[in-house]
This record gives sequence, structure tokens and C-alpha cells, in this order.
Amino acid sequence: RPVVRGMSGYRVKILHNDHEVTDLSAMSQDHAVAVAPRAAERIELLKGPASLLYAAQAGGVIRISDALDAPFPEPGFSGELGGDFRLEPASYGADAQLTLANEHWALHLGALRQDSDPDLESQQGQLGLGWRPSPNSEWQINATFLDKDYGIPNETPAATRINMERKDVGAKLRYYPETLWLNEIAVNVLSSDYLDDETEGGRKDGLFGQQQQSGNFYLSWGG
Repeated sequence: RPVVRGMSGYRVKILHNDHEVTDLSAMSQDHAVAVAPRAAERIELLKGPASLLYAAQAGGVIRISDALDAPFPEPGFSGELGGDFRLEPASYGADAQLTLANEHWALHLGALRQDSDPDLESQQGQLGLGWRPSPNSEWQINATFLDKDYGIPNETPAATRINMERKDVGAKLRYYPETLWLNEIAVNVLSSDYLDDETEGGRKDGLFGQQQQSGNFYLSWGG
């Protein structure tokens, strides 16, 4: 988990598409952050007064945005495919993005997988369905599934692993009024289900689950 100006844990907020990430990483360094940076299109670091927009007690904010946070795509078909492979230490990663859109509808599919033998297995899938009934408004429903399985250091001979799952379902509305001063109105809601279990020597040793519902409302104005 990142450290900003000497502050860590709950003093550093991590946002995924402007929603706070639900996980155990702020409570314990054994637990990974429940995001997939490989799928991100933009990662921002906010410090000082800029971070107060998201939390009064935050010393810093990490904003992670991916394809589901992008504006309505241009009509047409587009895709991206990437990968990497390393021999020592053995690891590989692969990701793919696919977008199909016309004037009123848009479909986005995303997938990735990362393996680092024998410590980390990570995979994520994303689905976004957009609708633009008029040039001034955009609707989207989306879903993200993330699974991480990784080992952590242990003083005993028994292997200790953590399996983490995060499932998100959300909806967004963007409206662009035809006024001289108001540029955009945006509403963003999300339901997140997080489950984390720890295994030591093949035995389940801990289980943590958390559900979170959140919503954001934005106004943008200017000349």
C-alpha cells in the first residue's frame, strides 16, 4: 500500500473510479490492495488541499481510473492486447480490451491475468454497457470481478496464502446541460462485495467479508 509524506494506512485513500476501495490493506500489511493497476488507464496522486475533496482526514489520495470511467466511446470497433514474460523469476501477464460502439450503444469487455510463480495469481474481468439516448446524456451499467491469490512470509514451515475476491456492480449517469455556466452533471453509484480468507498449511485460518454501497454526485461549471 502506498505511503504519502510518511502517512499510510487509513491516512491514504485509494479510489477506483472515484469509489473508495474496500479491502484489508489499510488494516494489515499482509493484505494486498484490491485493485489491478495493470488495467488502469490513469493513476493520479493527490496531496495537500487537493485530497480534501475526498476525505478530510486523508493525507493523500491515489485515484485509479480504467476504461469503465472513460466517456462514451466514438462509434466503431477498437481493441488492445498486451503481454509480458520473464524467465527469472518466472512470471507472465496478459491483458485484453475490446470496445464496440455506435451512436447510441457501447459495449466494453476487459480481462487480465498475472502469474508470478509461486507467489501471486491475479485475474480480473470487466463488463460495461453504455447507452446514449441523446448527445447530452450518457448512461452506463458495469461490473468488475477481481481475484487475487498470493503467499505471504511466515515464520512457521506451513505455507500461508491469502485469497481475495472483489465483485463490483455499478451504474453511471452523465448529463451535459445546454447552459452557459453548467458543463456537466454526473451521478455514480456502486455496490461492492469483498471476501478475504487466509489459509495456513492447507487449513482455513481466517475469513473476512464486507459489503459497501456508495454514491457520488458531481457538478462541473465554468465559462
